[in-house]
Amino acid sequence: LSSVSGGWVNGDAAAVLFDGRVQLHKIEGDKDGRLTRAFPEGTEACDVTSAWLADSFLIVGTAGGRIVYLTVDDWARPSDYRHDRGVRRLFANPAGTRLAVVWDDGSASLYNPVDQSMLDIPSATGDVDQVLWDGGDPGTLACVCGDSVQLMRYTPTSLRRASLKPVGAPQKLAGYSP
Repeated sequence: LSSVSGGWVNGDAAAVLFDGRVQLHKIEGDKDGRLTRAFPEGTEACDVTSAWLADSFLIVGTAGGRIVYLTVDDWARPSDYRHDRGVRRLFANPAGTRLAVVWDDGSASLYNPVDQSMLDIPSATGDVDQVLWDGGDPGTLACVCGDSVQLMRYTPTSLRRASLKPVGAPQKLAGYSP
């Protein structure tokens, strides 16, 4: 018997995290379960700590510091990144083209799977609990740390390199928390 520690759904599939592994199921068109996939496969260590199901990707983070992108349709691995810190939580934008990673020490970074670059999220005022992406502006995200929220602006290109800068904190209404 297993305990489910996370679940994600997109328009075509559902993913479930349990016992250090994640399983992906097609919602329709797989009556016999042949298209159900699991990560890790085979003899790989079962140390998955977080996952995220974007439009076309299942994104998996491990206690060993791996961030693996798997295509939902054919299970290819377009990105397999390794870091020296373990992954606690993942928060992708809807397309999966940007990924906020919360590390096991509570700090956070923004990952670009195309060039495998990593930007530190600069104003995390403690452990990052949640990262929310603005649906109308793909360059804006909000980091929730305890009872505070910090808005960030991601600029993918500039004179030097990509940047992530704090732009302020929204006004907190009395009696509400993030």
